[in-house]
Amino acid sequence: MLYVLNYFLFVKGNISILDAVLVKVNRALDELNEESHRDSPYYMDNYCLGIFLKGVCLSYMGSPLSAEELFIEVYENQKSLKGDQYIVSCALLELGLICIQTTNYEQAVQYLNLAKKHAMFYAEFRIHLALQDIESKLSQ
Repeated sequence: MLYVLNYFLFVKGNISILDAVLVKVNRALDELNEESHRDSPYYMDNYCLGIFLKGVCLSYMGSPLSAEELFIEVYENQKSLKGDQYIVSCALLELGLICIQTTNYEQAVQYLNLAKKHAMFYAEFRIHLALQDIESKLSQ
């Protein structure tokens, strides 16, 4: 919910807030990884949501490579998700945004086009804006 409400965009530069969110996400992931939770039919949905949020925190805290690994893990686990399919499009969107930051525009377009295939309304809007950003940078 924090992601959908653009919470991270508002606190992007505030490391102390991002760090506090990251601590809570890590704590939730630790709890989730206890044996008793692994039997839940929605374990993978919850796990992927947790690593996605961790990736967003790391990305906004200036660790895009660590974040990239987590977003790729979400993408690789997409077939195990039962209900939270939107996480896949959001992870691909974030991968595309990381590629834009590192001026790897060709890879960004690939990730964003993949994200469009998985997109829900919110992600579609952000993907559209990111693709426009890449197109303007490529035309310069």
